[in-house]
Amino acid sequence: MTKAHENHREDVVGRANVEDTPELLAYYGDLERFSAGALWTVANKIEPWEPKSQSVPVVWRYKDLREHVFRSVQLVTPEKAGRRVIYLNNPGRSDCPSSNDLRLFGLWKNGVSGSVCGLI
Repeated sequence: MTKAHENHREDVVGRANVEDTPELLAYYGDLERFSAGALWTVANKIEPWEPKSQSVPVVWRYKDLREHVFRSVQLVTPEKAGRRVIYLNNPGRSDCPSSNDLRLFGLWKNGVSGSVCGLI
């Protein structure tokens, strides 16, 4: 029995629309043995025609986070974590830590000047 796989077909010109056949299902199974897959089965999912952001509007206030940045320096030594960064996580992005769909932002204390820096 062949394992189920993703196939995000769209009946639109220029989009992947490959129908599963027994031969293709066997081919996909062969690829899985090498931790690989056929791009056309997921292309429509990972390359949408229009952006489909998972991010939601959120405001991070420096005045709310500043004391937490400085507290991290007291709680975690450089030997335990090379980068003591407080990252800004968008609540709409449950798939991975991210501030928006393109970037992860964070705040950390600059060891030289003592100021708070940002942007990872």
